Amino acid sequence: MGAAKVLYAILVTTLLLFWLNQNSISLYCQQKYHQSCELPW
Repeated sequence: MGAAKVLYAILVTTLLLFWLNQNSISLYCQQKYHQSCELPW
């Protein structure tokens, strides 16, 4: 059961990092190009 919890925590952390990166990339594009960038995902 311990290994499953560790895998779950890693998955959640990875998704959170992707979400945070997506938001920061969008903000950066709006500041630099004054429009939102379409991300591949």
